Amino acid sequence: MNLEKRVIEVKLKEGQKVYYLIGGFVESGHVIDLEKKPYGYIFRLDSYGGCEGQYTIDESQIGISVFLTEEEAKSHMHEQNRSFPAYC
Repeated sequence: MNLEKRVIEVKLKEGQKVYYLIGGFVESGHVIDLEKKPYGYIFRLDSYGGCEGQYTIDESQIGISVFLTEEEAKSHMHEQNRSFPAYC
């Protein structure tokens, strides 16, 4: 079986507005705590967290659960396995 690695070249900026899927809905938030790691980068959203605080999101979620435009997020909102969980 030949698997292709998905490459995402997106440069997020601190404070950038993005859109994400949660519980089948599209929400928006701003990128905070953007951190470069040896394997890529991680970030948090000011509007997505739980009882313990903001959740850390890996760059691999861009194009799956996190989107740069509202239109792209809406086009994927009814697909299974794309939303973040909507509970804490």
